[in-house]
Amino acid sequence: MFDENLPALLEDKSLDLDGSKAIDDIDDDDEFVLPDDFTVPAIPLDEGIQAHKKGEYQKAWNCFEYHAKNGNTLAKCWKGRYLWDGYLDGIKERDDGRKLLKEAADEGHADAQLFYAFTLKKSMNEGKNIDTFIDYITKAAKGNNEVAQYNLGDIYYKGKLNIPKDEKEGIRWLKMAALRDNTRAIKLLNEKGIKYI
Repeated sequence: MFDENLPALLEDKSLDLDGSKAIDDIDDDDEFVLPDDFTVPAIPLDEGIQAHKKGEYQKAWNCFEYHAKNGNTLAKCWKGRYLWDGYLDGIKERDDGRKLLKEAADEGHADAQLFYAFTLKKSMNEGKNIDTFIDYITKAAKGNNEVAQYNLGDIYYKGKLNIPKDEKEGIRWLKMAALRDNTRAIKLLNEKGIKYI
């Protein structure tokens, strides 16, 4: 009546069905210990920027993603630009890019302030986007971003975006941009016969 082909029964309570028995076969050796100097190799941020300039977008992306995850403001700006502009394989995730640019902008990064302001360009007529644009472009200009200085000067000088025309304020910002070799500011000032040096 006993079938010899069936597996033998285990002794009572020999299976650890509830996981209560400790694993005791792991040796206390170096295989299961991380050394104190264990690090994951990361590309330095300046090398990531150089990779971007060389068109090595995957290498640059890996760098920016790593450093942004670790809270680096400049890396957040770069990662935001990659997501906004689709540098990596044309993949655009504009909402995520805008959020990262705003985060870096709010941390005081002048380039991020400029880039974030211009993410609002196509939606200027919605809500308070003009006010937000002016706010961030002004922060970037005060942070010595020459492109922002040119744009702010142009806005004031010509009275763009329903901002009251203020030639004096416009010239002030245009001169600052021109002194940083902004070609558009130099051209506009030269056309108007305004010296900036």
